[in-house]
Amino acid sequence: MQACAELVPGPTGPQMDEKAKRRESEEELVEGDRPLLGCEGLVRKLHEQAQAACWSLSVEQFAFALERAVRKRMSASGLTCLQREEFLCTLHVEDLALAHACAMGQEAAWESFVEKYRPYLRAAAAAILKASSTSAEARELADSLFAELYGLTDGKTGERSLFRYFHGRSSMKTWLRAVLSQRHIDTIRAGKKLDSLDDGGGDGEMRRVPELSAVDIPSDRRRAVAMALRSLKSTKVAIAG
Repeated sequence: MQACAELVPGPTGPQMDEKAKRRESEEELVEGDRPLLGCEGLVRKLHEQAQAACWSLSVEQFAFALERAVRKRMSASGLTCLQREEFLCTLHVEDLALAHACAMGQEAAWESFVEKYRPYLRAAAAAILKASSTSAEARELADSLFAELYGLTDGKTGERSLFRYFHGRSSMKTWLRAVLSQRHIDTIRAGKKLDSLDDGGGDGEMRRVPELSAVDIPSDRRRAVAMALRSLKSTKVAIAG
């Protein structure tokens, strides 16, 4: 056995240098101001995998979405180049490309998003409300999210789009359902504000403001929804109906 071991050549010369370089690369930390430095080839590969060109996203534009995802992933202790590449390969890149294109106001992306996810949002809203997906409550809860996804503020599109917070770590469906659930919880909480302890009755009991129903969306959000729907119609996105 000893003789066999002696006959097996170990890594020498260039092989040792290559191994050392690889280990050094794996331990090297990602630069915070240039999180994609050194993985340009992987970025191009992911751009192709995501079919980002379908939404007229250049490699540079898609890389911007990847950069945000990497920065979100980075911790105080930093992120090694190997961890960054492993992380990038786990992203739902097709969903990320669609979300980024929607945030940029790409008409084709919005048409695809509405066609694919509007029925899902209504079904998810129905499940949250324990109602029918065709009910007015489910439709309004689901459609109220479009204004925030569209990013309509002060008549300007995209600047405050919720898609800015989608980084591709989960699927689009999982993320949308989570956002929808949170919006529903926010609405319920808005209806549970307490009046002053001094209600004039002298019994010291708190009186609750009547709870809002699931469709009692605040008036400012209702206006935003209406504006978003009109904007989507103007770009030929069939969102109303």
